Amino acid sequence: MVRGNLWKNDLVAIAYSYQQKAQPYLELIQTTEQFINAKPGQLWLDLGCGSGRLIESIWKRSSGQIRKIVGLDISFRSLLIARSALKKNRDGLHRGKIEFMQADLSRNLGGIRPDSIDGVTAGLCLSYAEHWDTTEKKWDKTALISLFEEIHLVLKDGGSFIFSTNIPQPHFGLIALRSWKQIILTWKAPLFLGVSLVMLFQSRWLKRAAAIGRFHYLPAGDIIRYLESTGFKFVTYQLTYAGQAWVFFAVKKT
Repeated sequence: MVRGNLWKNDLVAIAYSYQQKAQPYLELIQTTEQFINAKPGQLWLDLGCGSGRLIESIWKRSSGQIRKIVGLDISFRSLLIARSALKKNRDGLHRGKIEFMQADLSRNLGGIRPDSIDGVTAGLCLSYAEHWDTTEKKWDKTALISLFEEIHLVLKDGGSFIFSTNIPQPHFGLIALRSWKQIILTWKAPLFLGVSLVMLFQSRWLKRAAAIGRFHYLPAGDIIRYLESTGFKFVTYQLTYAGQAWVFFAVKKT
């Protein structure tokens, strides 16, 4: 068993907050934004919100007229980083339009009411829903499947589900290689090199955990099957993130 959970580590949270200027991450965000159809007066949920980049995208897509965006993350440090990063949307924060909740997606969605959400986003986090079968003594996909079901439950009819997930056996080193300009061509090169080392260490841990079934880098066909069996329709996806992730779009339609 790969013990511990580095997603709760403050240093990892800080390191990931620096990836926003890297070209692969910008590509991922741009691809995700194409599917975000946030409208004025709606309520959206961002799972694994990290530093709040998708919260900002939802805000912009609604022209700042969103009713509320709720960001969830397992890392309290990430939530602090997101709140700080989104201070430029101070008006929204002060009016209670952006809220943050600490929650472990492997357990629940923080008590979100059924049929209450207009849209759900999730950036590269659903693969890390984990469940240890105490009888079989192994990791399985129970938490991941339950998470799809819970997201379907909290969405309104017609609600959108937009999320990214890494391809099977992702090449994290390629992502770092594609980010070299943002690392080398800056006065902050020593800082970004340190950040890269933390992220590469994290990626080794992720791949070891995935190899024993704790985390789930699945073929696109498997993800589509899980979505459709849960009740999602109109599923489509697009390759992005230096070819190392897909962005999926699906709709709850009863």
